[in-house]
Amino acid sequence: RTPVPLSIWRAAFATAMSWRWYTFALLLAIGFHCFLRPGELLNLTWRHILLGETEGELNGAGIVAIEQPKTRYSAGRVQHVLILCPWVAYAIQVVRDYLRPDD
Repeated sequence: RTPVPLSIWRAAFATAMSWRWYTFALLLAIGFHCFLRPGELLNLTWRHILLGETEGELNGAGIVAIEQPKTRYSAGRVQHVLILCPWVAYAIQVVRDYLRPDD
């Protein structure tokens, strides 16, 4: 499959932010930076995301667990991707503080 071109992703992200759809903008950022498929992205809840926090400080990294990846029959049933972009990890922390754990 062809990934979303950077220019289209930037436009979608900027639109979501300007409309104050912060959760959707965060999903766009996680999906883009972690190379997630749409179905994998839409199945995420907060329990799938673990940030590298030490004593309340964020070190700019994290892990996303994908419970039902497309390749679950030929590869692992649960797969993981790293969050290496510091601003995405920070945005996750900020948005997570305002939402319920099952969102």
